[in-house]
Amino acid sequence: MKLDNKWIVGFVDGDGCFKVIKTKQGNRYCFVVSQDKRSIDVLYALKEKFGCGFVNRAGGNMFEYRVANQEHLKNIILPFFEKNPLHTSKIQDFKILYEALIGVQPNVTMEPICRDWLIGFIDAEANFYVSMVKNYPRPQFSIGLHQKDAQVLNDIQSFMQCGVVYIKRPHTSKAYPTYQISSAVAFESIIKICTTKINRCLLKTTKRISFLKFRKIVSIIQQRKHNTPEGILMINKIRNSIR
Repeated sequence: MKLDNKWIVGFVDGDGCFKVIKTKQGNRYCFVVSQDKRSIDVLYALKEKFGCGFVNRAGGNMFEYRVANQEHLKNIILPFFEKNPLHTSKIQDFKILYEALIGVQPNVTMEPICRDWLIGFIDAEANFYVSMVKNYPRPQFSIGLHQKDAQVLNDIQSFMQCGVVYIKRPHTSKAYPTYQISSAVAFESIIKICTTKINRCLLKTTKRISFLKFRKIVSIIQQRKHNTPEGILMINKIRNSIR
């Protein structure tokens, strides 16, 4: 599995972290990317890409790619993210780790988001979902983030030129900003982002499973088969399938 640099940045913006851990024996430093065991191949691909670190079990069904060797952090990981800057608030944690190990602030020049970054961020943070409301399919694509990263959602909306950013207010948790696509035209836009010209899915984690289901159901709706009993049966079969 080959990983594009910008995809890695987007993925780390979603599921990575940079840590300075204070202990009685002194500070410990690490770079960590966590993922469900079903997407463990991505963690091994990161290990191969950087040529350092380890993939370990992190508890339950979770695994992590971890780099804790200071020389590897200083010579491989930190220079990579200095050259390929993060877009979320995780850049602040990166700067703290960089200054702690290198002794100066990183020379970071922010860049606009791009397609490869967005695909990586979708692999980490997005949800493709199709609910049934009174036996009528309602596809949705959404990304929910902490309030401190609300601007990232606005940047995604500007890049996509579709969808809406709003504050979601769940009954059981705190409100948070969400980017959502729920129109037929916008569905086409996000499907094009996630596929090649020959219709191959570009997502690398298990998100590809929910995306492929989403794409099939959107196709059924576009053909207006969702208004037939046969179409509804097909949609429910896709929704309930494992893959």
